[in-house]
Amino acid sequence: MGRVTTAVFGTILVLATAAPAGAAVDCSAADAPGAPHCPSDARIAALGQDYRENNVFFPRGGSTLDADAQAQIALLARVLSTEALSNTCLRLVGHSDSSGDRSVNQRISERRADAVEAKLGELMGPAALPMVAEGAGEDALLASLPSTHVAQRRVTIWARACPAG
Repeated sequence: MGRVTTAVFGTILVLATAAPAGAAVDCSAADAPGAPHCPSDARIAALGQDYRENNVFFPRGGSTLDADAQAQIALLARVLSTEALSNTCLRLVGHSDSSGDRSVNQRISERRADAVEAKLGELMGPAALPMVAEGAGEDALLASLPSTHVAQRRVTIWARACPAG
């Protein structure tokens, strides 16, 4: 497993895993119908670190956490369990790409956020941090990418200090 780097910058929780050396995977056709599973990190490696730091990605039309997403969430749960982040509140925002019906995309984005929330809650148990899960559907597309790109199908993880009281 790669090196883990974490920090809190304003409201975005930065969680990055350095890929192991020699882990090159050709995922250029990962979105094609019938394409084989491609690890999340490999599918978006060309995007740069900013997109990978605070997102969990999903297959088209899906809200099931694959092995890569589960590993990323397990790492996040370990980091969030540290004393330094004990007063952290999370906002999990599900997103979809623009393929398909707008109302279906909204529901998928909500299920994605709920899946991440449930997995974090399961892994952290009684020590789980306060979380809010919501769906943005296709209303917050990443403008620099095609509207059907894999990076559009994500849950963005925001962290901030919990309000006093």
